Amino acid sequence: MKKLLPLFLLLILIGCSKSKFDIEERNEDISSIIKTVIETDSLNVSKNNPENNKILQFLKKVKVVLPNPDKNIISPPNRDAKELDEIYNSKSERVFSKNDSLYLLSQNTNPDSLEISNKLKEKYNYSQLSKILKDRDNGNYYQYYEFEIPLFSKDNKTAYIELNCHSKGYFGKGIAYILKKENDKWKVVDRALTWIN
Repeated sequence: MKKLLPLFLLLILIGCSKSKFDIEERNEDISSIIKTVIETDSLNVSKNNPENNKILQFLKKVKVVLPNPDKNIISPPNRDAKELDEIYNSKSERVFSKNDSLYLLSQNTNPDSLEISNKLKEKYNYSQLSKILKDRDNGNYYQYYEFEIPLFSKDNKTAYIELNCHSKGYFGKGIAYILKKENDKWKVVDRALTWIN
């Protein structure tokens, strides 16, 4: 019995370590996902775009929350948090498995913001939100796009990311994307509007 205890503890440690999320391991995937979304939706944010459109320099964190078990209580929508049920379903298809639940929740340990990679900075116009808002105060209007930190499945083959698009004026919209990784390349498989004004 005493010989089995260390083996049992080792198996528990290995199992627990695989369910923890490490954002540093995903930096290349995050850059690739953002690039894929930009190219798929033909966002005009290249360095030489004449309209000076930009992506934000920092990705925003999405907090994953459990749904309220009391269906009689209607909560107002929260743009800074996503319920597991909202992330799970894409049209009628289940995107993430129930086994991904704890892994998705563990991504709440992500930093509140994450700077985009140097690879993205070299290819696209980017800026901090404070500078964009200052430009707007000075009458210099252009579109800007705010990406959120993607959420990943445990097997790293499915990702969920949201993009908030802000026009030159007052129009804006949010889009949620589901991406699948095939042959080491991310591909958008579904998208849905999350908000519009």
